[in-house]
Amino acid sequence: MKERLIRFNNIHKAYLVTFFATLYFVGPILVLFYQENSLSYTQIFLLQSWYSFLIFTLEIPSGVIGDLFSRKATIFFSITCYLLGIFVYSLSFSFWGFLIGETFWAISSSFRSGTGEAFIYDSLKELEKENEAKQVYANMESISLTGFAISSLIGSAAATVFGLRSALYLTLAAACGAWILILTYKEPVHEKMEFSPSNFVNQMKESVKISFVDKSFSVLMFNSAIIAGIILAVAWYFQPHMKTSGIPVPLFGVVYACICVCSALLVRNVPRLESRLGPSKTLLLVDIGIISAIFSFSFLFNPLISVFCVFIIGTVRSTRNALFNDYLNRFITSDKRATVLSLNHFFISLTFTILGPVSGYISDHFTFSYTLFGLGLLLLISVLGLKVGEEVIK
Repeated sequence: MKERLIRFNNIHKAYLVTFFATLYFVGPILVLFYQENSLSYTQIFLLQSWYSFLIFTLEIPSGVIGDLFSRKATIFFSITCYLLGIFVYSLSFSFWGFLIGETFWAISSSFRSGTGEAFIYDSLKELEKENEAKQVYANMESISLTGFAISSLIGSAAATVFGLRSALYLTLAAACGAWILILTYKEPVHEKMEFSPSNFVNQMKESVKISFVDKSFSVLMFNSAIIAGIILAVAWYFQPHMKTSGIPVPLFGVVYACICVCSALLVRNVPRLESRLGPSKTLLLVDIGIISAIFSFSFLFNPLISVFCVFIIGTVRSTRNALFNDYLNRFITSDKRATVLSLNHFFISLTFTILGPVSGYISDHFTFSYTLFGLGLLLLISVLGLKVGEEVIK
């Protein structure tokens, strides 16, 4: 009974860590913060492409480390790098200082992504509750959105009163809370091999093989990764679009908070929605919503339209993430879970690494309306070309 209680408490602790780690007070004003420090769109997207490139190179090795070593230690290393990144950012005023901060953030993200999801799933599996994974991942997404909603309101208000940089100091304080909580994690038992250079290489090879040999899994992974990368590129235009549409900066936090609260409610009901519509119809509804919003977002700069489109893209994106977290985990064994999930994030990073500089260049030399339209068109082609059938996810 005690063992079961310990394993269950891992989930509760992970909920708290997620909440504190997503108190991202700088989120609603980050692009404005870059512009205040004289960065162009090209430089902003170069920063994000550097971040994605590092994840691209570190994602799979970090997943292997999570599989062969301690899940807890890997997650702890991740949050430590996240803290260092915020600290460097808070002291920087130029592109190169931000580049160092992005380096720490990329290391943090690559070591957290697949391993964090594997930590949750393995904890549930020990309780023989892996059938609840979809709901737990939905809860995690909901908590994440709630944290971001609260921090958006506080961060935009603090930035207006005390300056944009104050939001970074608040983010640093919240991350310290997550750092302390991770120390209380209990390592879940999971299948793993003794570490050796040959086992490290074999783990990578076998995980890549799983991802490409199984056609159903390959379709799921590439659908998830490529479309997530495109939507991520679109999300970087939320703040410039709202500013161009005439929405005051103090209201950015309100807009983000409303999006997050509604996303949290929607994500928590993902299993219920999917049970009524079925997986294929649910995904179709999600994709139609995102594509329609991006095309509307491209050339219409009315405040109400801007808020509505940001709302649709933000809420539906979270729903898609919750669905694919569950679908992908169904195909993966415990001993390769962190590595294979990291491979998925690897392709998300690769997509954004390619799209980022191109998007920034077009926005600087033409207008970001053309960039958004192009991203919407690319998303439509990807959805049609990587269609996920009912037989794949049943």
